[in-house]
Amino acid sequence: MSPSCGEGTAMGFPHLWFAVIMVGLPLAAGVSAERLRQNRMPGGRIGTYAMTMGCLWVAALAVVWRYGWNDVWYAKETLRLTGWGWTALGLGVAYFLLMNVVPLFFLKHPEFRRRLKESSQDRSFLYPVSRREKWTFFALALTVGITEEILFRFFLTDYLRTLPLPVTLSPEAALSASALLFGLYHWKQGPAAMVNTAVFGWLLGCLYGSAGSLLAPAVLHAVFDLKPLLFLRADRSMEPPGTAASQ
Repeated sequence: MSPSCGEGTAMGFPHLWFAVIMVGLPLAAGVSAERLRQNRMPGGRIGTYAMTMGCLWVAALAVVWRYGWNDVWYAKETLRLTGWGWTALGLGVAYFLLMNVVPLFFLKHPEFRRRLKESSQDRSFLYPVSRREKWTFFALALTVGITEEILFRFFLTDYLRTLPLPVTLSPEAALSASALLFGLYHWKQGPAAMVNTAVFGWLLGCLYGSAGSLLAPAVLHAVFDLKPLLFLRADRSMEPPGTAASQ
């Protein structure tokens, strides 16, 4: 039988891994991204993708090793939304569709592509260019989809529920707090991205609690993270200057 989160708390693992997730992983990603920006990252974009995947897999597999696959992958409780919960879910779905799905229908519009290019200029150096980089980016999206669901939808939600607070958090409250932390985790992408990922994280948590496993949230998360490939295909001008000629 795998140890419970309460036993893990007594041993200090959850507190340590909370710090790893919220501080260590963003710090490692920021360092590798900055080295890539300054052309000092070994392996370039592929090296950055590989380092990110390695850090995420180490963090996620440690959680699986500590709690056991079944406890991690399958939800312990079915999510029960009240009236306000259903209202919040409807608003969250509407927001997500408006911010992330509707724009896909405007990819062929020149003015939209121009604004999209301007908004993503600060992170364009991270986008894949060559075929090999795109395949590695695809592997990165799959990695993020699986590992971040393990870390945020299972571990952080369970961790928050076992904290010695005056009032024990309900599954819904812990899920909401985990979604806020998920948004904070993406702080380097700016306020808009933080809000977007927090809403997305809450929807993924609802899906996890309703479906009973991490499979559906992980697949949806991976598909969501493949958006840059769609944008790049729609507008080749989003590639960093000079990279096309170097391939």
